[in-house]
Amino acid sequence: MMKSRITDSEWMGTSNEAIAILRVSTKRQEDGISHTVQAEQTQEWIDKHNLKMVKTFRIAESAKDSDNRTKYHQAIEWALKNKVRHILFYMGDREARNLTDNEQNEKLVLQDRIVIHYVRDCKILHKNSPESDFTARDYQAVGNKDFSRRLRVKVNDAMRRKAEDGWFPNNHAPLGYVHEYLKNADGRNRKRGTIIARDPNEQNIRLVNREFELCAQGYSVVAIRQQIIDEGYLPPSSVKKYSKHGIEGRLKSKFYRGLFDWQGVEYKGKHELIIPKAILDVVNARFGHKKIRRRETEEKGIFSGGWIRCGHAECGMQVVCEHTKKKIKGTGQQKEFRYYRCSNSRGVHKSMRGMYIDEEDLVQKFEPALDMISISEQRAKEIADALNEADLLARKAIELELAEYGKALQALQDRRSKLIDLKLDSGISPADYNFKMKQIDADMAHYMKLQENAQYKITDAWKVTAEIVLELAKEAKDLWKVGSLAEKLEILKQLCWNPILEGATLRYDLRKPFATIAKMNESDDWRPLRDSNSCLLRERELS
Repeated sequence: MMKSRITDSEWMGTSNEAIAILRVSTKRQEDGISHTVQAEQTQEWIDKHNLKMVKTFRIAESAKDSDNRTKYHQAIEWALKNKVRHILFYMGDREARNLTDNEQNEKLVLQDRIVIHYVRDCKILHKNSPESDFTARDYQAVGNKDFSRRLRVKVNDAMRRKAEDGWFPNNHAPLGYVHEYLKNADGRNRKRGTIIARDPNEQNIRLVNREFELCAQGYSVVAIRQQIIDEGYLPPSSVKKYSKHGIEGRLKSKFYRGLFDWQGVEYKGKHELIIPKAILDVVNARFGHKKIRRRETEEKGIFSGGWIRCGHAECGMQVVCEHTKKKIKGTGQQKEFRYYRCSNSRGVHKSMRGMYIDEEDLVQKFEPALDMISISEQRAKEIADALNEADLLARKAIELELAEYGKALQALQDRRSKLIDLKLDSGISPADYNFKMKQIDADMAHYMKLQENAQYKITDAWKVTAEIVLELAKEAKDLWKVGSLAEKLEILKQLCWNPILEGATLRYDLRKPFATIAKMNESDDWRPLRDSNSCLLRERELS
């Protein structure tokens, strides 16, 4: 692991107690190699920096949405409650793929309540870290969020295409069916791509068929459950889990009729029907199986999702949208207006007078944010040149490190060759030979790992996150002019956070690193200072 150049006195504080949060994204990865790799390198970091591991949290949940990160937030709260200062993550993206957790943890760091360690990146973020370290972390957070967004779009597109092809895209197949892997030219299972097939366990198919048969004969759902149990279709261990709600769901399910719903759209499936048509017809007549008519509703309003909150200190509730129609005097036409106000769910506001704001006015109040972060092509080029200059310096520093590691490895290889020659000449005992050879091999493994980690640092991945931010800063105003209301909201959510409505007055903060760009627009003295720390130099993109 690359040697950290940060002195312990800068960040250790009064306690060396630490927790490790080892995160994978899905249950499928749980107990897999990812947790193991994270644990091994985290332990090396603990030993190296004389920390005391008090607890390890192994988490399997996505980091893209802060609201759904239950286990992660429990781990952070546990550390704060027990005054554990040091929190270890394998890499930056293991901490968060959303900007909310990124901002919250920065506050905790600046309050000196926690110190964050990124083991794989050899980085420590503490109260006295340079501002450029926080900026680099912001760029990484934007890139991580963008990756999640793009991945979600790709997965949704793939699932929709699968549904359009007639195959149920859900991971859970209904009772009587299984997911069957497609075969390649050699007859082996492909790693990806399944279809819905008949369950090879005929007992499950007989069970579903018997449920439909009993329903066609006039049995109630409760009576069907009891009859299935009496006839011995279920092992004793499964009786408690066999519910009437599950039976009713299958009897009404479109899937057993060759149809399925995906993302609100009905598709015709290609899966084999396992219930005879004659029985289905009887069951359909009994349940009155009809297509549900969907009532069209008016557009709720783009800010009605709870993003904006009331600014009253004792309220803080969501801002809601109210629709009203007024007749235009000149034309006599009806026009719809959307007004926003605090929901006042806690009854803090005795009167809502003066607290309504029109949607168009509210949208306009966000427009100064676009002016604050708008940069010219020339300024964007200057920033890019500065980043490239810093990257070039960092690459040279890392190349010097690689050269030193190479010399150390060559010296160890020479020692190894001499030791072998000494053994061949019988100039050393077998025990001494084995002892010294183990020492040399351990040293070589150490330097090879340092070499590998240094090589890992020479990457262009940072450019992706910087380009995302710079492109949005250059094009935000143009996108705003031509975008729909929904597209404008998406732009605002990327630029702004914590929007607060106090009566008809709007307040909000710019997300980092857009806040940094706004500061740069105020002054030409923005170029980053040089740093001799090669581990950190490439990350200090904007100070």
